[in-house]
Amino acid sequence: RLVVARIADGRVTFKPANDSTADQIANAGCSSVSAMTISALPGAATMWRIVNAEHVQERWRVQEFDLHVAPVCAGNAAMQSRTTVWASGHAEGADPHLAIDSDLNTAWASSCHSCTETSAWIGVVLSARHDIQCLRLFQASSFRNQAAGVTLQQWNASHWEVVETFLDTPGGVWD
Repeated sequence: RLVVARIADGRVTFKPANDSTADQIANAGCSSVSAMTISALPGAATMWRIVNAEHVQERWRVQEFDLHVAPVCAGNAAMQSRTTVWASGHAEGADPHLAIDSDLNTAWASSCHSCTETSAWIGVVLSARHDIQCLRLFQASSFRNQAAGVTLQQWNASHWEVVETFLDTPGGVWD
């Protein structure tokens, strides 16, 4: 039986019946689904992400990033209201939450190696609407794992909008 679902501004999550089914799906491909969740995407100015605006030679590594509502990066009210962190993908052991754990010894690393422009991103879903005025970023110290340019984007309830592109973003220091 064919089922067609048209989803606008949403996310579909498929869930197998049990863990052994999950292993089978991972090894053989999906042939059936036991449950499905459909969630609406958040409203405008509640999802924010940073995107590599320049080629990254190896995996893009972000130790930490902060979003602030004050233009001088004072206070961190926006990040305190986060509900979810997610990314375009991640390397094994380098989950997205590691870029917002306040530990410069951990990092998110992109799943892409030799990431082309705009192919890697990491973002947060905030519990409330915020007008982000400042981005603080701490990238890897190795230039091979840095994006020389980073774009801050916000979700406007239908697509991603560029807020600002930052060029000459260094690594190994807070920028």
